[in-house]
Amino acid sequence: MLIVSTGYSYRALAGGLSVYLLPSSWMLLTIFLASIFIIAQKRLSDVLSVENQTMLRPSAKVYSNEYLNLITGIAAGSAIISYILFTLSDYAQVKFQNPYLPISSIFLIYATLRYLQIAMSSSKAHDPINLIIHDKHMTTFVLSCFIFIIITNYL
Repeated sequence: MLIVSTGYSYRALAGGLSVYLLPSSWMLLTIFLASIFIIAQKRLSDVLSVENQTMLRPSAKVYSNEYLNLITGIAAGSAIISYILFTLSDYAQVKFQNPYLPISSIFLIYATLRYLQIAMSSSKAHDPINLIIHDKHMTTFVLSCFIFIIITNYL
């Protein structure tokens, strides 16, 4: 899980550097932690949805359900805290000059809790993109967050 999550942070770093922007270390950490959260939920969904344990990928057999639940909770909480610290950082305040940016944390908290609710009450976590796109609450909050940031950047 750590290797896959590191890849997402490297992609964000490479994307930022390709447009001559050095991403904040808080944002890279947030991306890393959020990807651990989603990967742990995906692995848990894979383990719970398969009928025959021999059909599991070798990488999924290594983790117990309790471990994946623990990692999910730690990563989700840590990603939220990391994002809040990013919005309060000097980097974000200088870069975006938006005093309302920390309020956008509400959207991340809701989206994280909603993702957990859906993932834990169904087997949809095996496909995180479809889970996010097809859930009306998630889509509404992602769009609301973008609108909030756009509006508050022009205030």
